[in-house]
Amino acid sequence: MIAPDTIQQILSVARIEDVIGDFVSLKKRGVNYIGNCPFHEEKSPSFTVSAAKGIYKCFGCGKAGNVTKFVMEHEHLTYPESLEWLAKKYNIAIANVQLSPKQIEEQKSREQLLSLNQLAKEYFVEQLWNTDEGKSIGMSYFKERQLSEAVMKKFELGYNPDSEQAFTNYGQEKGFTLELLKSSGLTTQQRNADFFRARVIFPIHNVSGRVVAFGARTLRKDKTVAKYFNSPETEVYHKSKVLYGLYQARNPIAKNDFCYLVEGYMDVISLHQGGVENVAASSGTALTIDQIRLIKRYTQNIVLLYDGDAAGIKAALRGLELIIEEGLNLKIVLLPDGEDPDSYMHKHGAQGFNEFVLKNAKDFIRFKIQFSIEETKADPYRKAAVTKDLITMFGKIPDGFVRGEYIKEFCGLMQLSEEMVIREVNNLMRTALKKNAAIPSEDASLLQQQSVSNFDQTTQPDFFHGNPDEEQEKNIIRILLEWGSKTLSNNKTVAEFLFDEIEISLIDNVVCAKIFNQFLQEFEQTNSFDSSSFINSPDEEISAFVAELLKDQYLLSPNWESKHQIFIKDREMNFEEDVNSSVHHFKLKKLLKLINQNLQKIKTEKNLEEEIQLQYIHLQLSVMKADLAKASGTVIRK
Repeated sequence: MIAPDTIQQILSVARIEDVIGDFVSLKKRGVNYIGNCPFHEEKSPSFTVSAAKGIYKCFGCGKAGNVTKFVMEHEHLTYPESLEWLAKKYNIAIANVQLSPKQIEEQKSREQLLSLNQLAKEYFVEQLWNTDEGKSIGMSYFKERQLSEAVMKKFELGYNPDSEQAFTNYGQEKGFTLELLKSSGLTTQQRNADFFRARVIFPIHNVSGRVVAFGARTLRKDKTVAKYFNSPETEVYHKSKVLYGLYQARNPIAKNDFCYLVEGYMDVISLHQGGVENVAASSGTALTIDQIRLIKRYTQNIVLLYDGDAAGIKAALRGLELIIEEGLNLKIVLLPDGEDPDSYMHKHGAQGFNEFVLKNAKDFIRFKIQFSIEETKADPYRKAAVTKDLITMFGKIPDGFVRGEYIKEFCGLMQLSEEMVIREVNNLMRTALKKNAAIPSEDASLLQQQSVSNFDQTTQPDFFHGNPDEEQEKNIIRILLEWGSKTLSNNKTVAEFLFDEIEISLIDNVVCAKIFNQFLQEFEQTNSFDSSSFINSPDEEISAFVAELLKDQYLLSPNWESKHQIFIKDREMNFEEDVNSSVHHFKLKKLLKLINQNLQKIKTEKNLEEEIQLQYIHLQLSVMKADLAKASGTVIRK
């Protein structure tokens, strides 16, 4: 974990215009910079950078954020990885927080495993290219599979010789212990022999490019020998969290905005050789939620390629609701019988492959509906079973509008009552929500802490949807960030005025409350504050919130002033009116909420004395409402 002081140093040194300028040709326009957006194709520049506030916004595609967010989005990195990227750019030494002896030992063990895997990869590559056995056996196999030398080098393919302990001895000579060789899976537990002997090797990389494991194929004809071996799970390799080829495919997936998902190593490699590089493989295992979320880093769109036989179809339908549940768009392509992506690419080339996919890609949910209907064969019991199965799938679609459209289509095909199916889907979703909500309070608190500290770009918080009552709260935070240090006509700063007028207990939005409280603490300690510390906060929840909140305030479209005659200077001249109006509206919204709550109590109160007391409170609140409405110039409709 990077030390907080180092994070602050990185963020204080990193200039957003310099970082973005490495990727985008920026031109000065007033106080800001403009250029063509790196996240979508455009001819006229709509990408604006504010050096003063350290944020960017594209008025074409809507991308916005701070300097770390840009690096995360553009380079497809996690938050910690983006900090390391910036540190490297500005030659800042990374200081880590003090680790416990146990954490140090675990970190050391991981690094040893990764170093051993790197050594093994280099050894296997050397054996393939520069030994007689490697060239005559391993290289001959790859040539037989029509692989070019370029693609073999790209995927760092290798060969382990037919020797009992060739690599095991080599690893020990290089200083690695026998225990480590066994725990890595490179050496067998019982006989201390090479686990992958006499096999061609497929190194498996994580998304950072480090080798975490190996796949290996035997070249023997003996059917009693398993064709493929994979490394066992280790501290650095969890097969449910890795996709083969994703490291090589990251940028092509992001550029094409979709990912082909296949089953085997050779499928991935052959497609790359044919020019189709946006492809990864689940390596024959059932797709997991972690693997789906890995893909989600780079695209919302997945195209599954499967064998076209009956077994392939059933495999395609098994467990793929996980992709739907994550909100990704899923299509499926069934290849002709007897074909797989590897063989089809070799027979038809990239053009033929792309034409086939374009013609035959089917929406997965529609495909499953159609396939399920055909399987019923007018059997009412089978029809009932299929309906229940599809209702379960519909309940996993997160978008309500999309869910409704599929239900309507399904009911039309099956001649079912749409109302009945919707009711069943709602019941299913209600049950699932209750089950997920049943978390002890202490566990829920822990989960909330983890969601902040373990931020990942795959799980960005959605701050700007939900409770409309919170808009006034967001506006108060905007006022603090924008005008906090300015002086009002009563000689108070805007921050002092807000701290006097607003109780933090009235702020419902968790992030708003967190920012307000940090402002208050900083102000009480130093009598000043720096709003840029919130834009560049190491707490990604805060920095993302602030960047989103300020983007429309500071980053006006290049044509905005001339087109709409709206000028920042006018807003600065009238900032006091902005402050007073925002505070009045905040208080009025909270007061209306109290009035509504009090009215609900009056309706249900059965004790006469208590009801009289509540009526008296209602009268007082109504007077306060009228005064506030008058002060803010608000007309309240009954």
